[in-house]
Amino acid sequence: GAKSSKGDEEPLSNPLALARYYEMEFWQDLDALNVLRPDVVCRVSEHVEQTIVPYIEMILEGGMAYVIPEENEDVDGDSERLRGSVYFDVRAFEDVTKGRTKYGKLAPDSASSDFFSWDETKSNGSSDNSSNNHGNIINNDEGESLSQIRQKRDPRDFCLWKYRTQSPPSSSKVATDSSPPMIEPAIVSYSSPWGPGRPGWHVECSAMIQRLSMDFQSTHKFQLHA
Repeated sequence: GAKSSKGDEEPLSNPLALARYYEMEFWQDLDALNVLRPDVVCRVSEHVEQTIVPYIEMILEGGMAYVIPEENEDVDGDSERLRGSVYFDVRAFEDVTKGRTKYGKLAPDSASSDFFSWDETKSNGSSDNSSNNHGNIINNDEGESLSQIRQKRDPRDFCLWKYRTQSPPSSSKVATDSSPPMIEPAIVSYSSPWGPGRPGWHVECSAMIQRLSMDFQSTHKFQLHA
């Protein structure tokens, strides 16, 4: 495990400190290989509230996303603003492109067959994801709960903002020992109009590259983002 620079034996438990530790090692490796460092370094943790949240708001305002409200959470008296996770609406995107493209068409065959079987699954009257082909994504990379998966308009919809729950889950799957429930650390939770949380994986780069392209538009032209 990673050790702190002071030589402590305990691995770094702070997610941001851990990221900085391996970032430092990465730069050291580049220097040893005589690789030039980039002119601009952008970190998600430094762009969440000022860059990524407004970008998600723009997607919502354009009708390309929706909020899945979080159950049993206070709304702070704001009935106009839903608190929960925000998802990109793939079918809304396809409607705008008028069928010229199909989101996820480059996915592997196994994933594609699962993506595009949604209509068939719904038409068969199946709403229990634990017994169909979608049950294996309960513990996916976005940390989606079973109820969130059921509420998605399309299985291809992906998380733009993951709400940080404020209370332990009520599922029977919660550990019965003395260990605390799995709630993401507060240090990687940020403020948003939809409550505390973090960005989804897919939206981070899009938001940051747009921000950087605007910041440097008078001096640089972005031709490729990888």
